[in-house]
Amino acid sequence: MRPTLEVLDPLIPARRRLAVRLLLLGSVLTALAYWASSQVRLDPVDRHLLPILATGFLMGGLLLHYRPGTAPWLLPLVHGLLALYLLASLAYQLLLKPNPLGLSPAAYWVPFVYFSAFLFFPARRALSLARLYLLTSLREGYQEFQVEAQTDFLTGLYNRRYLDLLLPQELARAKRYGRPLSLVLLDLDGFKAVNDLHGHEVGDRVLQALAQRLEAHLRRSDRAVRLGGEEFALLLPETPLPQALRLAERLRRAVEAMAVPPVARITASFGVAEARPTDTPLTLLKRADEAMYRAKRKGKNRVEAAPK
Repeated sequence: MRPTLEVLDPLIPARRRLAVRLLLLGSVLTALAYWASSQVRLDPVDRHLLPILATGFLMGGLLLHYRPGTAPWLLPLVHGLLALYLLASLAYQLLLKPNPLGLSPAAYWVPFVYFSAFLFFPARRALSLARLYLLTSLREGYQEFQVEAQTDFLTGLYNRRYLDLLLPQELARAKRYGRPLSLVLLDLDGFKAVNDLHGHEVGDRVLQALAQRLEAHLRRSDRAVRLGGEEFALLLPETPLPQALRLAERLRRAVEAMAVPPVARITASFGVAEARPTDTPLTLLKRADEAMYRAKRKGKNRVEAAPK
């Protein structure tokens, strides 16, 4: 029998075993890439071809294991299946999908042309490229899933899960380098009445307008988080208490100036705390929360600071 595609020569048992393992691994990676993509959204190419690709890898690996003589036609078929998926995916990215990287369309031609010669590559390079592409797709899908998992759907701000991950890191960094870190908690005053009187659609618009005001007043290093309902948090690295209080007061005035018809007036109460060397994430949140509720008790629509 004439040796087939380079490293996957079925006449050599070690190489045949390698081919079987690569195909089975490819099936697992493809299935994982399909799952990761489905957590956010599936492109038409992924929706139709990834299940076929995963099944093809699995069947190809099993067939090659039990019937090595199928390699002369099986391996080119697998390569063709890979080529079809890669070319279809790249063509979709290039021609139909809104540019995800902010690049000129010409920037996609290099990989497009490169993969167009896929069928002519020796098997070792072909499978390496396939694994690299699938791993990249899996990583990108996982990153998109992480972003979705840490983002509040309604406002586009970060959510409580993100704060729970970030606050310990920022607190540890502030302690290590002796830098200031402040936390602001704010809660809309009388928000339940807004929902009761005007409905949740109006309430949602109020929350979205508030999120826009918060982001407009923050630096790139600051983080705005929706904790849930009408409660929000601002994490302010490199910010001592006086500066955080000034920011909170500006935000209080900005919230008071918001116009979201038919709501007549919108206000919020703020609590501000600067991290102590002995603070944990829980104690810092508690001190800011106590300051915020003190602002509520003193008449609402005001800023209160936690004791240093």
